[in-house]
Amino acid sequence: MDLTKMSEKVLCVLYSVYLQKRKEGMLLRDARKFTDPDYKRLTEESKIQYLDARDILWELTRANYVRSYITGGFYLTDTALIYLENRFENKIEKVLDVIGKIKGVIPFV
Repeated sequence: MDLTKMSEKVLCVLYSVYLQKRKEGMLLRDARKFTDPDYKRLTEESKIQYLDARDILWELTRANYVRSYITGGFYLTDTALIYLENRFENKIEKVLDVIGKIKGVIPFV
């Protein structure tokens, strides 16, 4: 499924956070989970507003890249991790490079 550029950027930010958690030694099942503090970090690093982030998470859910918890958190699915691993080969530098390029394309970010 194709994503908007903003959703692609958010997915890349999520992946960079995931890679950082793994680098710090966090278990896979925990690193792929995002809670309220992670959500705040996502909106800050993506420079998007809360309601826009909610809409983007719905788009990522429809694309089967995230699943939401009833409590408000969410997690990256296997589909997302496979897509991102193949795209970036687990290199955080490549993820950050793509985020920078997407920022340049989107005028309001």
